[in-house]
Amino acid sequence: MNLSIRYCVATALLCGLLTGCEDSEIGAVKAAGYPGDQTHTYGSALSDRAACKSTSWKTFKDASNRSAVEYRCELNDAVAALNKVRDAQIDDINGYLKASNDNLSKAIEGTAGDVDRYAKLLEEKKAVVQQIDEKSQAQLAGMDGPSALKAKQVLDTSRAYAVSEVERYQAELDKAKAGGNADSLKASMQSYQDRAAADIANLHAKYDGVKSVTEVIQWAVNDKVVVPTYFGFEIDSSNGKQSVDKASQFTGFLRQIVANRGQDYVTLVAPTVLAGVANTTGK
Repeated sequence: MNLSIRYCVATALLCGLLTGCEDSEIGAVKAAGYPGDQTHTYGSALSDRAACKSTSWKTFKDASNRSAVEYRCELNDAVAALNKVRDAQIDDINGYLKASNDNLSKAIEGTAGDVDRYAKLLEEKKAVVQQIDEKSQAQLAGMDGPSALKAKQVLDTSRAYAVSEVERYQAELDKAKAGGNADSLKASMQSYQDRAAADIANLHAKYDGVKSVTEVIQWAVNDKVVVPTYFGFEIDSSNGKQSVDKASQFTGFLRQIVANRGQDYVTLVAPTVLAGVANTTGK
């Protein structure tokens, strides 16, 4: 074996035994200051995270033909964390539905006495009209001039309101006799049930097809200048891979990465990783 070959083999072995030989761009990113916490570099902040099932670094050319670096962290037990988010939302829907059904059931039971109740109210309002008519005849008898006109206007206004009440309760009585009140309440109950079923089906379509969630961070690198360009999540699901861009919240997520290095980070981000994703399964 000649000297050059021996040198290459020795170098390869040394790279493997020590920290590893990596691209200078990756080294530049790892050495760069960490925006979420200036006591860290990217390298220290993104290393040894219990939140990650696996991690990887790679270099590539971005859409602007710049040298770029990508870091990937497949989140640990992401599917389980997402299922908890889904189940909590389903529990909320079912809780709301139960409360609505309980209230509507009581209202439906209450309609059993509607006929008697509205019949009584109708007779009371008819009696009011009769009283106004009798009062009008007695009060206006022998009166004339402006005082009679004013009294008549007051009595006419009172009678008009009383007549409108008679008409109202007559309509309610007719509806109660036809079972309209109970039917309307039952229709509302069915509408709530249909809406809850649709919302739950949509949640299953959104969450049930997820296979894995990978956190993705990218930087553009020019010599020692490191510029973050992307933060997001890649969702691998039954419907293929979908990306959720969180670049606008870059620094906020970086702070959480430092503050929550284990499964607590996965739990924290789980409610946000599917934002904008319509569904992950065709079922």
